[in-house]
Amino acid sequence: MASPSTRIQRTERSPEEAARQSLQQVADEAAKNSSALTSLLHFAGALENSGLLAMLTAFIAAKDQVLGVVLEQVSKPGPTHAIQNLMKLVQTLARVDGSHVENLLGAVVKGVEKGHEQLESSPEVGVFDLVRALRDPDINRALVLILGVLKGVGESLGQSGVAGNGTNG
Repeated sequence: MASPSTRIQRTERSPEEAARQSLQQVADEAAKNSSALTSLLHFAGALENSGLLAMLTAFIAAKDQVLGVVLEQVSKPGPTHAIQNLMKLVQTLARVDGSHVENLLGAVVKGVEKGHEQLESSPEVGVFDLVRALRDPDINRALVLILGVLKGVGESLGQSGVAGNGTNG
């Protein structure tokens, strides 16, 4: 029976051999991906020609200073409140049905156009014009929407305790 081996011989590569093997691996990968490398080189050349490469390089080199300035500005009360308000706005908008928003925005655009037409044709409105306008079904429909929005806003303000009791005098 053979005796177990207790010595393991490791073959270590010389630094030159390791470098040669690494270069061969890089060359093999470059040959496999020559199209991607060519595109990457064209992209880098375009960045260089436009000056963006130098700007990005300077930005990365000064990243600590840039980050410090950004953090300093964001930590001030104004930007902090703006970020909080933006987050609340996005959360609120996420609760609104998209079709309602789309219809309302389309109506606002058309209303602005009609408003400018009215200003050009008759810039003044009298009391009788207002009474006559209330009989117009389009104006009446818009008033119903506006009154409904005002009712909802008032109810919400009353529930949150922001406004008074809502009674007159």
